[in-house]
Amino acid sequence: MRFSGTPILIVDDHPIFRFGLANVLASRGFTAISVSDGSVTDADALTPDGVGSEPWVALLDVRLGAIDGIRVCQRLRSSPRPPVVIMLTTYEEPAVVQAAKEAGAFAFLSKEADVEEIVAAIEQGLRGAEPRIPDQDIPTLTPREREVLRLLREGLDNKSMAQRLGIGTATVKDHLDNLYGKLGVSDRLGAVRVASALGFVDLLGS
Repeated sequence: MRFSGTPILIVDDHPIFRFGLANVLASRGFTAISVSDGSVTDADALTPDGVGSEPWVALLDVRLGAIDGIRVCQRLRSSPRPPVVIMLTTYEEPAVVQAAKEAGAFAFLSKEADVEEIVAAIEQGLRGAEPRIPDQDIPTLTPREREVLRLLREGLDNKSMAQRLGIGTATVKDHLDNLYGKLGVSDRLGAVRVASALGFVDLLGS
């Protein structure tokens, strides 16, 4: 096998899944495999032993309990020895997929993908192929609009939002109007509903 012995890191908070996947990949020739439950996010600590200039792979879940897999992806991709990152998760909403792409992920696969599809993605990434994640057709929210969405989801009124953010209520209304326009809704409930369907709510804890 061309990529036999390639170091592979599996980061998932479900032990049965990560060890099962490790065993399956080991049977396909990926013998240098390490696993993590996501409690460690430092890129250097996650890098498998023996990784130098040779390519390696990280398979990450999006949500690792209280840990954000998207940020783990960013840290690994910005490290001196960045891996090919493949997100392997149950979260498939457009905003989550887009966030993974922007973090530097090569591919975004469902945990229901078969082994052949996972191995194919690994090999394509190791060959230096173009990333497999297309741009998603979703609005771009500013950091402030994401903060407003977070508070909207918490049920805060405009005055409470203004106090929390340290801005005026008129500015809060402007942010809400912009948010409504981008999401194509006319009220607070609609904004939370559409943002949730697109996956923005899944990223609020990030």
